[in-house]
Formats: sequence, C-alpha cells, structure tokens
Amino acid sequence: MKHFNVENYTQSYEYHKNKIHKYHSEKYPGLTFDSTWEVKVYEFCKDNEIEVEYSPSISYEYEYDNRTWTYHPDFLINGKVYEVKGEQFFRINESTNKEEMYCPYRNPDWSDEHYSWMCGKYEAKHQCMLKNEVIILREIELNNLRSVLFIKE
Repeated sequence: MKHFNVENYTQSYEYHKNKIHKYHSEKYPGLTFDSTWEVKVYEFCKDNEIEVEYSPSISYEYEYDNRTWTYHPDFLINGKVYEVKGEQFFRINESTNKEEMYCPYRNPDWSDEHYSWMCGKYEAKHQCMLKNEVIILREIELNNLRSVLFIKE
C-alpha cells in the first residue's frame, strides 16, 4: 500500500506493465504478450495504423468474497477498452443456463472448494468487465478484426 497504493503488488499497474510475458512479436521486437492472440491484435492495429496501447494504465476494482480485487485490461484501442479471452474461459452454467467465465486450469493441489472459489473469482472479474463496458475479443472476433475494429476495405 505504501509503495504502489494497492494491497498487493500484483494489483498494481507496474506489475502488469513489467511482468514477463511468454509471446513475442517478430514485427515489433521488444514487446511481449500473454498470448498469441494478443500479438495478433497488436500487430493488426499497428499494421492498419489504429491507435493501440497494450497493457494500458487502466484498472477496475471488483468485489469477491468480501475482498477488493483489481482487473487490468489488455488493450486500449481507439479510446475503447478491450480484453482478449480464449473460449476455454467460458462455459454454460448448468444451474442458470447462462454463460459465465471460469477458471479452465486446475492446480492438482487445489481442493474442490478452492477450485470453486477460483471459478467464482473469474466470474466476478467477468462481471466487472461487463459492468465497465470492456469489449471482450473471443475467437470469432479475432478471426474478423477488420469488422470488429470498424476498418473499411
């Protein structure tokens, strides 16, 4: 709190801006990303002269399990906030018959209760995205970025 004005360093803009990413852009060396899809979005924007900022200094707070968490979106593109999410992060909730976000990865050490808690946290983050009008880019949108980002032929 003293140094970064947040409860945990991972909630800070500095953490998200400086964390080590796994994927690199051959066209734009020096930049790294969390996924190949993020690389694709960034390169598409740059190649089409679209204003883009990866890991912008924007954050949103959301509540889950009586705690405040911080969400940092992937992109600011032409003044709008975007998040890139793979299909593996979404499922239909059998009890509500509605789509929700969940944790697709389960650590073998997690109990059922902890895994359920993680899935709930993912959905709380999803609701934060929706509440703040973050545009979620999924596979169908990524395959048609030209129309999603309103690029004329």
